Amino acid sequence: MGKRALKNNLDLIDANPGEWRSRSSKWQQHTEKRRTFRYSKKRSEQPLILTGHGVSLRIERNTLVIKNGFTHYPQEAEMVRFFPGELSLPPRIIFLDCSGSISFGVLAWLQAQGVDLMHLNWQGEIIATTTRAGYSANLEKMLWQGEIRQDHEKRMQFCIELIARKFENSIATLRRMNFQHDAWLRAVDFLEISGEALVLDPPETIQQLLTMEAHCALAYFRAWNAVTLAWKGRSRKYIPDHWGGFDQRSSVNNLTGNSRANHPINAMLNYAYRVAESELLIQAISEGFEPTLGIMHEIKPNRNSFLHDLIELERADIDFQIFSFVRSSVFAADDFVITPDGIVRLNPQLARYVATMVCGMQRRPIEDRLDLDFSDAA
Repeated sequence: MGKRALKNNLDLIDANPGEWRSRSSKWQQHTEKRRTFRYSKKRSEQPLILTGHGVSLRIERNTLVIKNGFTHYPQEAEMVRFFPGELSLPPRIIFLDCSGSISFGVLAWLQAQGVDLMHLNWQGEIIATTTRAGYSANLEKMLWQGEIRQDHEKRMQFCIELIARKFENSIATLRRMNFQHDAWLRAVDFLEISGEALVLDPPETIQQLLTMEAHCALAYFRAWNAVTLAWKGRSRKYIPDHWGGFDQRSSVNNLTGNSRANHPINAMLNYAYRVAESELLIQAISEGFEPTLGIMHEIKPNRNSFLHDLIELERADIDFQIFSFVRSSVFAADDFVITPDGIVRLNPQLARYVATMVCGMQRRPIEDRLDLDFSDAA
């Protein structure tokens, strides 16, 4: 990316160039500390996350040469070279709101090395993906998804168990937060009572179940009222008053594509959920499930509804990751951007750091998490 393109980007976000450069550099350094490109006896499990303008991937003498993008100026170019069969090769390369170039030769090289590609926009939405597994679903697993969805009794049993586990995970996260204020205590009590109601008086329809889940989500995030962000001294006069604390989620369902983050914590949670969705997409495809065939969530065009089911089991762990990060960090105004329509957008290097945190979470096979057994599947 040239200086003019970067300057235009800075003008667009109305940021102070010096502070923007400082904050971008800070989060870039934190991300680098989490990356571990070392020689080892087993294949790397961490994805390579790229962001900024001018990203390029090219093949040079049968090696993959990657140049990361620029998010601020001045900035040294990040370059990395991978050899075929190298154990430090990442399992995935994730592009976060990038511009740049990639060739068909690179795609062929990555396919041969078993490296997946994922392109996400600034909201964390999946733009494009390529996987070594393709879209060849395992027939038995796909038939299971369809059968459970079509059988009302089996579908309700699956969904109730899914939400019950979400309630348990949410309670565990609240206990780890340990705020001990009224909203926190009410949220724990409400989730525990709701969990018991799922057993003693289970809902009869998906809509009733989702209504119960929505009420629990509202109570759960009211417990976050005590979460505050620490700001650098000079930044306080450049941020809205309501950024001082966290008072609500902009949307209960953050994977509908309609959520609008009007607060930095909302923006980080939304982005983390989206990145987790991209990770689940790769996992679902590679393990033979059909991502679009949801069980609890309705099937809609251009939506991976099954991933919306799966992420219910991960939300609480993701929430605690973001909570811990917020509580241990000091932010500046240039870590976030307010778009003309009022949506909070993350500094690209901060988004990269959040993505690194989410991608570093351990995930068991979907079959194990859902207590399924397809051992006889072809």
